[in-house]
Amino acid sequence: LRTQLSQNNVRWGNIIEKEELVQALCNIMEQKFEASKNFSRSGEIMPGKVTDVDDAVLLRELGWRPSGNARDAPAVDAANTGEKGTPQHAPILLDVYATWCGPCQFLVPQLQSAAEEFGPDVRVMKLDSDKYPGLAGQLKVAGLPTLILFDGGEESRELKRMEGALTKDGIVEFVKKNVSA
Repeated sequence: LRTQLSQNNVRWGNIIEKEELVQALCNIMEQKFEASKNFSRSGEIMPGKVTDVDDAVLLRELGWRPSGNARDAPAVDAANTGEKGTPQHAPILLDVYATWCGPCQFLVPQLQSAAEEFGPDVRVMKLDSDKYPGLAGQLKVAGLPTLILFDGGEESRELKRMEGALTKDGIVEFVKKNVSA
């Protein structure tokens, strides 16, 4: 219990009773659930975290049908936008990587720092191109790492992509420049 509380950044030093530890853990889990419920379509993506996703979770987050791809996704219009004409969901930043790729490994802490800065404003995910080569092919990934930014529409569309490793500041600039455009 104490390990799980520590992993969730909950101070437990003054909690003595096991029941109080359990209650503290339940509270943090409930808070995370509530935060993810409004943030993520699948419930798997958490604000401020980078989530390693499988093909099913990614497709659900993008709002694509299993055979869908970037060319099939419709343009953002009144049908899939909120009241102010903005997408209903937070944009998605996807890192397509491979475990053997050196620049991909460099990107890991940079992407985590950027995700923490984005908080609830951007859903940050990564997809292993070796585990899901079909989806990497659908996304037309030519080099690794590839960062792909999607809007937050009901059926997300690609806004921009960048190949190669970036620093945290480069990632933040890339997203802010292309989301506000």
